[in-house]
Amino acid sequence: MQTNEPLLYIDQPDLTKPKVNMQTEFYTGKSQQVNRQEKDNKRFIHCSLNEKIDYLLNLPYGVPQMKCEVITEETSYRGKLIKEEEKTIWIEDMRRKRHFILKADIKDILLISF
Repeated sequence: MQTNEPLLYIDQPDLTKPKVNMQTEFYTGKSQQVNRQEKDNKRFIHCSLNEKIDYLLNLPYGVPQMKCEVITEETSYRGKLIKEEEKTIWIEDMRRKRHFILKADIKDILLISF
């Protein structure tokens, strides 16, 4: 087996590394950030009914609307919360039929999926 020497020798210059000015400090609106983290850390099942309704109606941008099950004394509704009024909430079921439910009748709200 025959080996050949390299055909081309490239002279590498001695370069010094450039000095990089990096950001050393970072400031945010800490109170807003802490409140949001505390809210996110609280598990959905441990939230009050008003917190669950607020969470489902005010999801961050880009997060698809979540399906939930609203349990009342007589029945349960599965669908997406679409609107909140003073004493009622509106839910759109899987067949796109809208129902209004009195907040006083709600026993619990459970997450189903996206």
